[in-house]
Amino acid sequence: MPKKSRFPQQLGWEDFLTIMRDIISWLLSQVGKPDHQPTLEVGLEAKVDDYEAVLTDYNIKKDLTPEYRELKDNAMKALREALNRVRDTLPVFFPDPAILGEFGLAGGIKTDEDELYIQASGCMAHWALVSVLPEYAPLVPDFDVAQPAFDDFVAKRQQYTLAFQAMQAVQNDMEQLRIPIQEQERKIFDWYRSRYPDANDPWWTDTPWGTSGGGEEPEEPEVPLPEIPDKPEGVYANFMTEPVIAMLVGCGKYGEHTGFDVVRAVTPAGVTETPTRPEELFATNIDVINEPLLDTDIDPGYRYWYWVRARNGDEVGEWSEVVWVEYL
Repeated sequence: MPKKSRFPQQLGWEDFLTIMRDIISWLLSQVGKPDHQPTLEVGLEAKVDDYEAVLTDYNIKKDLTPEYRELKDNAMKALREALNRVRDTLPVFFPDPAILGEFGLAGGIKTDEDELYIQASGCMAHWALVSVLPEYAPLVPDFDVAQPAFDDFVAKRQQYTLAFQAMQAVQNDMEQLRIPIQEQERKIFDWYRSRYPDANDPWWTDTPWGTSGGGEEPEEPEVPLPEIPDKPEGVYANFMTEPVIAMLVGCGKYGEHTGFDVVRAVTPAGVTETPTRPEELFATNIDVINEPLLDTDIDPGYRYWYWVRARNGDEVGEWSEVVWVEYL
């Protein structure tokens, strides 16, 4: 049975598409009935078609990104091995300990990707200056391996960066396309809620929204509130596996507020530098106070960054400091 939800805006990308298709189909079944309001539905199907096209593109790019990351990681490993060989060979022909410093290798080969790039760039630049000198001839075989390894690492690193940026760009497009769909869906939902204000009215059972208990579907297990750690403004993000794999994102009491907004950024796992906070809202006016947003659009190997702000109608508070979770 299709999944029902009275809050489709909280669903992941694919589930959101599915329920919107169900809503469109259900609305067709309501044509000619007294409560049907066709003016509320104008343009909805076209918006959902556009969203689906971008979602398809996003999924393709999302599937490709880990492959580019693996290629980049393998190139990084090969470069480190080549630089370690150079570092071991240099003292054989140049007993002066300063030789390692001249090539930028005195402190060992870096394991951080950005630091390795800087180190290898300096090493190759120095090699370009001294490689014509006869005393460096014994190093030629090692640098004949190291230079292509460095070039390959630079290329694979750029390839991965572009792939990841392309995925994020499409995700931003998808978020923008989703906003007017969510707004239109809420207007349709609010119209029917004005006709059937009781959330447990059996009438809701046959709709894609269901009753507050889920209609004819089994009631989903209650998601327990995780303990709120000592985070600024009481904001927290935790990982859960039941009833679905998801991030729980929420906040403690700011004071008097009706809900909260969330923005999200995604980076590869292990990235420690906080990304720029996106302008686009990931979710808005989560109206169940002190219960978490379920972010189900997650994949292994990424770090998810969240900012939260309180909302009271149109009035919004300041963004919290960032919290993050990794799904490894």
